[in-house]
Amino acid sequence: TKICNGAGSNPHDVLDVLTQYRGLSWSVGGNENISTVTTLANILREFNPSLIGYSTGTGRETTENAALNQAVAGDKSEDVPAQVRRLVDRMKNDTRINMQTDWKLVTLFIGGNDLCKFCEDPIRYSPENYTYNIQIALDMLHREVPRTFVNLVTVLSITSLRELYAEKNVSCPRILMRLLCPCVLKYADNSTEVEQLVNFNKRYQERTKELVESGRYDTREDFTVVLQPFLTHVDMPKTQEGFPDNSYFAPDCFHFSQKSHSQAARALWNNMVRLHSLKPADVKVIAALGDSLTAAAAAMCCQNCDSADLTRWGTDIFSLRCHLSFSDIFREFNAMIEGYSTGTGSVNDLNAFLNQAVPGAEAEHLPTQARALLRLMQTDSRIDFNADWKIITVFIGGNDLCNYCKDPCTVALVNLVEVIDILPLRQLFVDTQVPCPTYLFLCRDVDGLLVAGFGFLQLGVQGLVESGRYDTHENFTVIIQPFLRNPTIPLDQDGHPDVSYFSPDCFHPNQKGHSQLARALWNALVSCVGSKIRSMFEFGFALYCTIKRYMYSMLSSNHNMTQFDKLSFQNWGSDLSCSEQTPSSRVPTSVHELQPADIKVIGALGDSLTVSTAVLQMVAELILLCDSVLSLCSIGGDGTLETQTTLPNILKKFSPNIFGFSTGSSKETAGFNVAQRGATARNMSAQARELVELMRSSSEINFKEDWKLITILIGGNDLCQYCFDKETYSVQNYVKHLQDALDVFYDEAEALQLVNSGRYEQREDFAVVVQPFFRNTVLPLDRDGKPDLSFFAADCFHFSRKGYAEMAMALWNNMMEPVGEKQTYNNFTYDRSKLKCPTPDKPFLSTVRNSGLRNSVPNTEKTEPSVPYWAVIVAAVAGVLVGSALIWAVSRRTTRHRRETETEKNMKTTSL
Repeated sequence: TKICNGAGSNPHDVLDVLTQYRGLSWSVGGNENISTVTTLANILREFNPSLIGYSTGTGRETTENAALNQAVAGDKSEDVPAQVRRLVDRMKNDTRINMQTDWKLVTLFIGGNDLCKFCEDPIRYSPENYTYNIQIALDMLHREVPRTFVNLVTVLSITSLRELYAEKNVSCPRILMRLLCPCVLKYADNSTEVEQLVNFNKRYQERTKELVESGRYDTREDFTVVLQPFLTHVDMPKTQEGFPDNSYFAPDCFHFSQKSHSQAARALWNNMVRLHSLKPADVKVIAALGDSLTAAAAAMCCQNCDSADLTRWGTDIFSLRCHLSFSDIFREFNAMIEGYSTGTGSVNDLNAFLNQAVPGAEAEHLPTQARALLRLMQTDSRIDFNADWKIITVFIGGNDLCNYCKDPCTVALVNLVEVIDILPLRQLFVDTQVPCPTYLFLCRDVDGLLVAGFGFLQLGVQGLVESGRYDTHENFTVIIQPFLRNPTIPLDQDGHPDVSYFSPDCFHPNQKGHSQLARALWNALVSCVGSKIRSMFEFGFALYCTIKRYMYSMLSSNHNMTQFDKLSFQNWGSDLSCSEQTPSSRVPTSVHELQPADIKVIGALGDSLTVSTAVLQMVAELILLCDSVLSLCSIGGDGTLETQTTLPNILKKFSPNIFGFSTGSSKETAGFNVAQRGATARNMSAQARELVELMRSSSEINFKEDWKLITILIGGNDLCQYCFDKETYSVQNYVKHLQDALDVFYDEAEALQLVNSGRYEQREDFAVVVQPFFRNTVLPLDRDGKPDLSFFAADCFHFSRKGYAEMAMALWNNMMEPVGEKQTYNNFTYDRSKLKCPTPDKPFLSTVRNSGLRNSVPNTEKTEPSVPYWAVIVAAVAGVLVGSALIWAVSRRTTRHRRETETEKNMKTTSL
């Protein structure tokens, strides 16, 4: 937690900063009471006067009055485990505390001193070590202290301290400030050190968030860790004259004064009790995302318009921008609410405001809409982005279902290259006759645990792929390519390891090595499962061709396909003259019928073995480790197959226009190669998302229909760092990171499952609630039992103004109803009085938690899919299928109704 050096000092008594005013600490101080000293402990004492553990008076952590405030002046993250040890021991030895039954609140705030000293030892104070130290401390609490709620306060944005230091009109002891925090204050604004400081500060915050959201501490009902981010973005407080206000600081202009401790206590308390006590009147901003059903297309079109009328409306039919009575309902509680749209127009018109729905939009467009909405809210002067509560309605899916039969899911085949066994590489550095720079060996530490770890990594990856997780679609699969499992180093004529396959560092492959890797990958690609090569050198320099037309002999479901012929090799390139090089007569929809010529796009993820680091470098240049993609085995496309053997150059023989391969040595020509030097398995999901975005935004490919071949090679750096951090680089984490990356491509999660998983319940200031009023909606009928067209626009697809009013009422009522008791239908019976009101016992907008369905952070473990992919897509949009069926029924019955009407008219006018 936080001690209070100088919190109660006279403003000009710098020496008194040495006094630790523990009784004023914002998180645990207990001097006096809430009316005179604002601290979290004093706030809690208003609810429980028998609270135990708060500190009083002054003194060090060892004094009796320090109680359970075990913070130490000057401590860094590496000291927190020792603090936790003392805290736990004090709890266990305190006879007033029942460790098993008493609920405990622990606040952890650390990191300022790490950032102040980071420039002196960037490795020691790296974001990775910072997070690891916090993890050790939290693990100890999680293991030994039951019934505990941990506040993990993110490190503050410390660069704001530079503003106080630089302002000459503010009296501060600048020499002392520089001594206390040199790495923050002694460098110029545009220096690389300040840039690195900002980067470290941000990564401290991000990695802390990742640790909490990992679910590591959500395994028990009686323990949780909650991130409290109120210090993440802190602006320097200013005086009326516009100068930094040093009244918020102790006399050293570094530690907090009592004034700041009071503010921090209020912020922490407010963070702890927010969201699940949100009332309608608290909402200040309303917004919406979606398609034409949210844009209110055609809501005011005339009831009797035919299709010709729709054509005359032109684009205006899709430009009505009104959220109807939903915002009006909220305005009954808060007349000053912002964000609602008025009148008509496109999403770019000012009166659309925060209704960012776009007619024709599909689910894939939601991220773009969300980013646009975020920018609008952040830049609008009427909205306090950090303080104002917001209601955002998302309704999407109709167009996805309408277009589903025309636009199937993206098609892809993923090569998952097994992690390289790095142990044989030791031969290069053990043999004294081999000219390898041992001082440059990038993976020195190898022990028995690493040998076992490598085996477990292989088993873990094999279990992930063979689980069937990625075999439920016909248009997607993942194949393990094991040619690096036993990379026996070839010997030269003298019986020594042949270094001609390696760069001067004897670790990265050179051009010759990458050529051999490319041959191995290709041969593995066309080999049967169960017959795949286990070493990149076991086939010599031959390339294989399948006798059968299809590539699918490599899949487990087709492992009985005929074996292959061998072709000869010439030069550094290769020769290939397979008889079947034409694409399928039609684009295959099943990966089990995929031919090499059907592949249109190629991509790659991984580390320096995929980036092709130092392929052509000399030893002296290895310090720079320049990235080159000249001869990349899985993604490089320089030259032709005859001059350079790479997987893309092989595929060019089948598909000359294949796109995505890398050329040259610059990022601009990297294509769809998103591999990065030094990457580990934990970086794979980010690389996967980057690759997907690159593919989506490319005008050269058809993202939905073009078959893609994606190769993943990762794990060498994980193994190299395993001995330093066996937890971070464990087998379980390696497989989990790979799964996350593959899931980005596969994307199997249902929308309902996503919301109910608890993924979005990790913060107190954000919630996602499914509103199911469309799930079992019935078709509105008129008095004659026919579809009531008054609820629909002239196209019988979009809603009319009347229909939108019904939707608004249903949505509002759903928001009032507890989760688990929500109405799952809308019977379209217009009633002006059917809006529900908050009640004294249920005054809040309903969330999962305040509905009493989840009192602890949920289990976010994924479950295996048991439905085909089309069922997942259908289930992804709650109620939209019913809505689509409703529209179809309206259309069908309307057509029949019109025919009946025309028949009646003809009967009346027939002449006899």
